[in-house]
Amino acid sequence: MTRKPPSGPDWTPVSRRLLEFAELIPPEPPETPRKRPTPPEPPETPRKRRGRPKVLSKNRLGPYLKAVAEIHSKNKTLRSEQSIAHALKKKPKFAALSERTLRRRVKSVLDWEMDLLKEIPTDLWKEVLGISPLQGATTEKALGEKAFELLRHQLRQHELLAKKQ
Repeated sequence: MTRKPPSGPDWTPVSRRLLEFAELIPPEPPETPRKRPTPPEPPETPRKRRGRPKVLSKNRLGPYLKAVAEIHSKNKTLRSEQSIAHALKKKPKFAALSERTLRRRVKSVLDWEMDLLKEIPTDLWKEVLGISPLQGATTEKALGEKAFELLRHQLRQHELLAKKQ
């Protein structure tokens, strides 16, 4: 014969608390809301930024500076990044690189030279850089032409130094 539970209120929570109070049953851990995992501690040394750098350093631009200056001094009609990159691709030294990479490097070279021109006041260009100052307004196109002129001038200076040694 099975026994039926008594009808009426459920006394199990009360009896459980009494047993917990008497320390006969270990207490249940209270439900805590789920916490987000704590982020890891920052590393001791800062991590490097992913992707390519905004501007290559002059040490890494050196071969490209010289190559762009040589190409432009031989053929002054090549003024766009794409045309110079195409000419660079034909050289065995740069044949392994894609034209897209070469185009980005040529752009970095031109940006480097234009930034140099922007940092130095126009009236000091002849003394410091050895090129004539801009006549008229300072536009991006005019700065680009002066950047090519500066590259050619630097190439001539480099070749003169090499001959003296």
